[in-house]
Amino acid sequence: MRFATAFILITALTFPAIASAGVLVLNTSTERSETGYYRLSWEVPDRSTAVEVEESASTDFALDDTHVLYNGTDHATVISGRQDGVYHYRARIAGGDWSAPITVAVVHHSMTKAIGFLALGAVVFMATAVLILGGHLKYRREQNAAAGEVNDA
Repeated sequence: MRFATAFILITALTFPAIASAGVLVLNTSTERSETGYYRLSWEVPDRSTAVEVEESASTDFALDDTHVLYNGTDHATVISGRQDGVYHYRARIAGGDWSAPITVAVVHHSMTKAIGFLALGAVVFMATAVLILGGHLKYRREQNAAAGEVNDA
């Protein structure tokens, strides 16, 4: 019992020190995006802790191609509208060390695949329209035939 109490006390006292050291773990919803959008997230010890996220085209985060993507107290950000390419991200708590970088590759669907999806969508649309129109015409014929029988009587 004393060992468990001591372990909990030491863990509780040590964790804030580790968290306040300012090293974040940065996560991504995907390492490869075919749509150009994805989510970056991180954990911070306090909701009011400001986080800075950088984006770069190079793995070394050279100054000429690195920019601050996000600076605030949220726990995640959504990246959208990215062109084909490889993007590198890192994050830190203000004044802290940078997280280990993560990489996301954006490779959109090929034009052949996109045209295939478009053609498939057109076929489904046309089949639906034909079924609806056919059902409507059949209904009208049945209504006209029923009206003719009533008039004959």
